[in-house]
Amino acid sequence: MAHQIEIIGGIDGVPAFVKQVKRFAKEEPNTAQYHRDFIEVWRLAQTWLDADVALLATDQLVLEVGIALASWGAGQKAAPCVGGSPDIAAALNAARPKLLRLRAGDPKLVADNDGLLCLLHLIAGAMVGNTNVTYPTKLAMLLTGQYVGLDNKVRVTLGRQLRWEGFAKTQYLLPAVGADSADATRVRELEAAIRAFWHTYGTAVQAELVHQKVPNSDVLAQCPGRLLDMVLFRGGQSLQVVQQLG
Repeated sequence: MAHQIEIIGGIDGVPAFVKQVKRFAKEEPNTAQYHRDFIEVWRLAQTWLDADVALLATDQLVLEVGIALASWGAGQKAAPCVGGSPDIAAALNAARPKLLRLRAGDPKLVADNDGLLCLLHLIAGAMVGNTNVTYPTKLAMLLTGQYVGLDNKVRVTLGRQLRWEGFAKTQYLLPAVGADSADATRVRELEAAIRAFWHTYGTAVQAELVHQKVPNSDVLAQCPGRLLDMVLFRGGQSLQVVQQLG
């Protein structure tokens, strides 16, 4: 059974959705810092990914990735620690081809040798002792804007508020590449749901970001995963998950 992420009220609900984004980005001090971290890393990552040749990750990108991950909770409580600069650089460089495919919204990424989970395992190398989905998905989001960071708040919103069964668990281990478990299926299916969401709402959301003068709307207009992450982090009040048969 496939899942779709919808805005409550359809296109008419887009202003309420974008209002949640604006609150995250500007009006709440704690989340506003998360927004600034994202913008800094994303801009640097696009310069790296846009290069005509497979350039190695720059020192500045590696530095900012480490700072952002630490700011977002890495190394705190039971969270894995950020690796050293060589670890981060090696993870990014190994993942670059798949990051490009994720950024482009390649619908074959998941089917092609389980490319999404392969990507998440590659960038997990930026962390020390990583076992969960949280930080690999956060890093995929920081670098491309096309996925959500599956931390506890986002998973609880998906699982409890929006009733996408299976997300709201205390520990969500990163599934193995090629796994056929329900946890693996959910991670893959979420990527398709984000692409479908943007196909339906992207144009309207982009216009509303400008209309509401959301900070860095030029960046967010290219980042459906990040937009959803911001709203899910705040409880997902403007969203619903619809299950489709077949």
